Amino acid sequence: MDVIACRACGAVLSRPARRLTELPEREFADEDRVSMRPTLEPGAWAVDPTPRLIASDGTAASTAGCLVMHPDDATGLEPHPDPRRSSGCCGHDGLDGPNRRCASCHRDVATLSDDCWSAVELRFEPAAVRVIAAR
Repeated sequence: MDVIACRACGAVLSRPARRLTELPEREFADEDRVSMRPTLEPGAWAVDPTPRLIASDGTAASTAGCLVMHPDDATGLEPHPDPRRSSGCCGHDGLDGPNRRCASCHRDVATLSDDCWSAVELRFEPAAVRVIAAR
């Protein structure tokens, strides 16, 4: 089991979770292919080797190597104060840069996506966090 911590201040940003060897494929939650299931079940995390989110202009909206986990496994995070980072119709689409900060030092660390049409996941920026073996 591991926890994810802020690289800048060391604050713990997740509950203990087990690392998966690969990121599961995204699945739709309904037969109309409208809403998505969470990418990962609570208690697990994985590294995404490629940028997964794509902004409307076709550029990557996430960094390669993001640590991905279920949003319910996050702790120690706060919403980004810039409301433009939290766009979406029913939640956060995750296409406008990191929208979660470390609650201790206020550094950008992760992007939450949980909008009605987007994947349900939390993506930690690899340069902003580190993995610590939970005791």
